[in-house]
Amino acid sequence: MVAALFAYTVLRVGVGMLGEISEGVATIGSDRLVVVVLAMGLVAGAMCAAVTDALARPAVLGFEGEAIPRSAGALVAEMARAVGTPLIAVIAAATFAISLSQLLLALEGTAAVAVFSGVAALVLGGATLIALRPWAS
Repeated sequence: MVAALFAYTVLRVGVGMLGEISEGVATIGSDRLVVVVLAMGLVAGAMCAAVTDALARPAVLGFEGEAIPRSAGALVAEMARAVGTPLIAVIAAATFAISLSQLLLALEGTAAVAVFSGVAALVLGGATLIALRPWAS
């Protein structure tokens, strides 16, 4: 949360310094915006790295034990799990979004609205079921 606040501050300062503001509307060139976004990433990444480093050392928080995996295999397995699950989710979401967009572009008028409404209802219902987990109780 703190990293996001600092990144937002960098965004505001960067757009103020590198962009033009007239009548409450900020305009900035894409090349300058790339520089601002890189600065935001640098600030947010540095803050996250510092927090992660502090949390990886249990002695900082007063806990006993080790934060380092016991073996190289355990480290690789944890890294694969930490990166693999979100990566699979991103690939699945992108495949779903691209497929749905192609379907909606192929349909005309009311059919596209009906299909989109049905898919939205299914996604909302599925998310609700996953959140409530009625099968677990």
